[in-house]
Amino acid sequence: MSDIFISYASEDRNRVKSLAHALEKKGWSVWWDRRIPAGKSFDEVIHEALKAARSVVVVWTKTSVKSTWVKNESRSGLRRNILFPVMLVEEVEIPLEFEHLQAAHLMDWQQDQDHPGFDQFLDDLTEIIGVSVMAAVQPSPVPQSLETPSAPSSLPETMAHVELGAEKVDRELPAPETSSDLRNDEIHPSSLMQPQDSTQASHAYANEPTHAAPSAESLPYLPIGIGLFAAIGAVVYFLFFSQGPSPGTRDELRHQPRVQSSSPRIGRDGAPMVLVPVGEFIMGSREGDKDADTDERPAHSVYLDAFSIDQYEVTTSHFATFLENSKRSAPQGWSKQVPLEHGEKPVVGVDWNDATAYCAWAGKRLPTEAEWEKAARGTDQRRFPWGDKTPNERRANFWHCCDFKDYEALDDVGSFDAGKSPYGVYDMAGNAWEWVADWYDENYYGNSPTRNPKGPSSGEYRVIRGGSWYLDSPVALRSANRSWNTPTNRYATIGFRCTQDVPK
Repeated sequence: MSDIFISYASEDRNRVKSLAHALEKKGWSVWWDRRIPAGKSFDEVIHEALKAARSVVVVWTKTSVKSTWVKNESRSGLRRNILFPVMLVEEVEIPLEFEHLQAAHLMDWQQDQDHPGFDQFLDDLTEIIGVSVMAAVQPSPVPQSLETPSAPSSLPETMAHVELGAEKVDRELPAPETSSDLRNDEIHPSSLMQPQDSTQASHAYANEPTHAAPSAESLPYLPIGIGLFAAIGAVVYFLFFSQGPSPGTRDELRHQPRVQSSSPRIGRDGAPMVLVPVGEFIMGSREGDKDADTDERPAHSVYLDAFSIDQYEVTTSHFATFLENSKRSAPQGWSKQVPLEHGEKPVVGVDWNDATAYCAWAGKRLPTEAEWEKAARGTDQRRFPWGDKTPNERRANFWHCCDFKDYEALDDVGSFDAGKSPYGVYDMAGNAWEWVADWYDENYYGNSPTRNPKGPSSGEYRVIRGGSWYLDSPVALRSANRSWNTPTNRYATIGFRCTQDVPK
């Protein structure tokens, strides 16, 4: 266990090194040097260190405010009320969800020199972790919600609610929404019927009064009653059972094999795709959106040719077929059991090059950032794929901590019918971040082409979209939200889907 976990972008390592050494001189144990032991994965080591830390110091810089991992690590500290923000390199605009915490301004701080701001920073840390590791009291156990993700209904109050401005997101499964609570195109049979709990059902039958046998006087009417009952039963059977599977809530069917889509199967992998028609949409976030980052502006009109996009994220079973026919190395956390036990879950732990190679093998390509956003939000400027309502457990898999546990953190693709996009595309919010084709440039929207933009011609990072199962807040699941990662990085939070041009 470390007293302090430092979250930072690798580009700021030299400056962070001085801070780490200064804190160590105070007698505290500091976890900051991210060397990965043999046989361990990067995210596994990070998660273990983050869970065990008694405080989290985040170093905000122009680089780190755009880092998915730095934000995720910071959310863990924020949720546990042990986050200490620091501006160590430069003055920057802190991401909105963290700006209410006062940051220590240490841009002019130098190691081994007196600095009032640094002294105050040390005092703040001391209140949480004590004078030194020798004198520190035995730390409180890590909250259960951090050790083993539990069902939403059993989450403690601090995990069960997500504060988002004046809104509160109930992490417990809400009652099914009424038709007035959904857009017209979102109404699904599963939202109209409640499954009956089997225990309650057995109790109901057990408590029903036992009726006496019919008397002789009632016997002449018995054939008529039986006939009416049979007629009513036939009508009920026709209305419900002849139309397909019995309806129920999404959670009732969540882990059942999903019904195969009737969408056309295009490409070598045979995955179902949906058509996104030609036309314009508004890309990005408008001025005044308090949740938007500067790289989402300005909002601008984009014209796209028609294209087809995978209805679901690429699954482990499809990726296993690709591996059998290619010489690429397996994804992070992969084993032969993964497609056997988790075949309908999205493949993760793939880098941008893996995703590009798969799509090419399947006769497809990665979507551009503009294509991805249009497929996610449609043409009515909705905040999320399903509309403007805040994410919850019926719409997306998100904000779960912390262990990956061999794909257990993920849901089968297509599990969230209430979360699909206007075009019927699933999981474009949560479950797994998705690689797209574009290089990342925070200023690109200011000069991007208005027709079929393909992103900058070069860069250091590739764009990822959509948020994931990990500590991604509702803000991160917005369809306009942009993030990025090094194209050779493989994380258990990142997967992908493919697109294909439509012949003109």
